[in-house]
Amino acid sequence: MYQPSLLAVQNVIRLFFLICLNCLTTSTAFAQAAQLEGVSVQLGTGYEQGWLRFKDVKLTRSNTRLDMQDVSNSGVPLVLGLGYTKVLGASATLGGLVEYNPISNRVALSVVPGYMLTDQVQSYLKLGWVYATTSVDQGPGVRSTPAYLNAAYLGLGAKVLFTEQVFGFAEINYMKYASLRFSSNLNTLPISGYADTSALNFIVGVGYRF
Repeated sequence: MYQPSLLAVQNVIRLFFLICLNCLTTSTAFAQAAQLEGVSVQLGTGYEQGWLRFKDVKLTRSNTRLDMQDVSNSGVPLVLGLGYTKVLGASATLGGLVEYNPISNRVALSVVPGYMLTDQVQSYLKLGWVYATTSVDQGPGVRSTPAYLNAAYLGLGAKVLFTEQVFGFAEINYMKYASLRFSSNLNTLPISGYADTSALNFIVGVGYRF
């Protein structure tokens, strides 16, 4: 009768432990990813830089082109978020997120795919759309006119699980708005043109999963 060698037995035992270790690691990652599943709320703040670039600006009546200086500004955003996350596999998640910034009156809708890097750290992307309202200055003594902006939204972030319900996050987001055609007044002279707006922000915050 065939008698297995000691080396063969050792190899079988080693293979068995490797399989068990892999199953344990996968189960742990899945268990940690499961902590993110469900409805969550979050609050974040940080730093934001915006750029406004004018192009094809001209006097409306004479068609004379004007040179207008680009504008940049910075501020501290406040971002409120409501999201839902679904676990797709051992480490992968897919979520949806609605965010509102009351300071800039901006709403963002995004799809959020994520992946567990460790038992407590998740990386994620944000792919979505931004809607914002602004106003166009019409000169002294004239009421500003409202304007509405739409933007593509791209973000990259990391989430850290503090407890089963509480998490922290840090992310960077970029928004590129569609060109806005505007009409205004410069020293009582009517002008028109296009404005391109973009913004970049760095956000840190905390969240709670129900």
